[in-house]
Amino acid sequence: MPQFHAAADQVVGDALSDGAVTDIGALARLYAVLAMQGWLQWPEHLTQRFLDWIQDNDRARVSGDRQWTKRVAGEFDAIIRIAVAEAPVGSETHLLATGHGLSHEEVVSILRNWTAGDLGSMARCIEVIAVAFANAPELQDRVRVILKPGEHGGQREFEAIADEILRIDNPFVSNRRVTTCPVDIGQTHIPQGTRVHIHWTGANRDPKVFEGFDPQGHAKDNLVWGTGPHCCPGKALSMAELRAFWTEALARCEVVAVTEAGAKLEGVRSANGGWERSPARLVRRKTGGEQNPMAKTI
Repeated sequence: MPQFHAAADQVVGDALSDGAVTDIGALARLYAVLAMQGWLQWPEHLTQRFLDWIQDNDRARVSGDRQWTKRVAGEFDAIIRIAVAEAPVGSETHLLATGHGLSHEEVVSILRNWTAGDLGSMARCIEVIAVAFANAPELQDRVRVILKPGEHGGQREFEAIADEILRIDNPFVSNRRVTTCPVDIGQTHIPQGTRVHIHWTGANRDPKVFEGFDPQGHAKDNLVWGTGPHCCPGKALSMAELRAFWTEALARCEVVAVTEAGAKLEGVRSANGGWERSPARLVRRKTGGEQNPMAKTI
């Protein structure tokens, strides 16, 4: 979508004007918000409110505080009310809110689960992929090539590579479900009505199924986006966002895992999956075939 490319071009260009991008997480969150604002035509004055909401939502998710979680949900509802009220006639938001006979609660549910509710998830995906590129320059170079305009088959190959990176370092740690009938898994019996936690990260690293880095071979067993009735309905949208971001970023940046002095960057993991602070940064690519000096030290 052109709106996604425009958002990526804006955030990467603005960030590089100040030199290297040392906080990829902040850049990724801003991109996620601006991409949705461009596509859904949400008012610009909501940008900071969405950015604040992403971080509050992430903290609430791991706090175990139900009142905090409820307040965060209420804030999202309030933001969407403004976005719907100010949506231009004919925009995606206006059509969703007025063209299908949906209640406000249903509109909020759709936007939470398909778009804005995954703003933080999109940012975490970008950070995870950035770290993978920093640690594997040859993979970064391959993706830079296949994302060039006119490169046939590049979209499918990029999606396979992105899926495999996210499988190995899954930013979607777990989900809770309640069994609707009795079920036996191996030697374990689970009665109906039992709350279970599905550990996606563990499942995606099962050594009996996965070995090494194999985007094509692992595709059918990859559970990053769920499976069956609970397969993520927003995967195609998320992939379009990721593809647009990395198309614009890799055209002008190298992703590196070192400082200017050649020291290895240290990262901090997040309880939500992915990185609290990623051990990677973006630096401007050199022109005329000159390689970035930091890239040589990886």
